[in-house]
Amino acid sequence: MAGMWRSLSSILIAALILSTGTAAGAQESASCAKAARDVGDIIACAHDAVFSGAARCETTPPKTLVSPVAGRRVLQFEQPTLYGATSKGIVVETADDAAVRAPVSGTITFASEFRSYGKLLIIDACGVVVIVAGTGPFAVAAGQSVAAGDEVARMRQTRAELPDLYLEVRERGRLIDPDGLLADE
Repeated sequence: MAGMWRSLSSILIAALILSTGTAAGAQESASCAKAARDVGDIIACAHDAVFSGAARCETTPPKTLVSPVAGRRVLQFEQPTLYGATSKGIVVETADDAAVRAPVSGTITFASEFRSYGKLLIIDACGVVVIVAGTGPFAVAAGQSVAAGDEVARMRQTRAELPDLYLEVRERGRLIDPDGLLADE
């Protein structure tokens, strides 16, 4: 019986440490969003805030991505957008309340609102940064580690059309076509 209480108290202490760390991460995310001019600024600021001098990238960058959500591709990488720009990622139309999965294992460095992206989630995976935008509520917070395939959010329909998810991938700052990294489903 004493062993069970020790295990339970260890779990509660770990949960307290995790919740304290993610609260600080959420504050850093908000600070990064206020100071940022663009997503590149957020990537740099959030990375520095979460890793702050500690070299935590001990693995090699991922060669494949888990598909973050089931749905129909409505915009390809480098395809012209409705606003005359060129897409830096892909857009997938999906169902309301669909689970959003982490495309890579890594550390959440940003989980907050940011300009036209809406809810923006940035996962740092040792040189590869994955940006997921357009989701509903997050199930994760800045500073938290995730494994590829973990649920990180749910999709929310906010207008008449079906919800859509934006996926962008950067390797050492350079944009990469996510399609070339997505594992066959």
